[in-house]
Amino acid sequence: MSNAEVASSDEYQGARPSRAMEIIFGVAALAFTSGFLALSTQIHLRREAAPGQIDARFWPLVLGVTASSSRSLSSSTRSRSPRPAARTSRRFSPAASCAWS
Repeated sequence: MSNAEVASSDEYQGARPSRAMEIIFGVAALAFTSGFLALSTQIHLRREAAPGQIDARFWPLVLGVTASSSRSLSSSTRSRSPRPAARTSRRFSPAASCAWS
């Protein structure tokens, strides 16, 4: 059986995209990063840093703010964007995607 026969007989179709699943994972990621941000503000410091210096809360706060803002922007953008049209004309072909065959 050649690669062309395998590709033509292969009826592989991926799972349908699910808008609800995207929103659920976006909200879960936002909740996780918001919890990380809230916990990073609770880090106990033995001594406050002088103005202009970095203390133990700095990098956790930077990471938490960055992750929370990117998740909230991503979640709001995906939930408001129109659903793309389904592409049924092209199918996945393992033989066609293989560069060395």
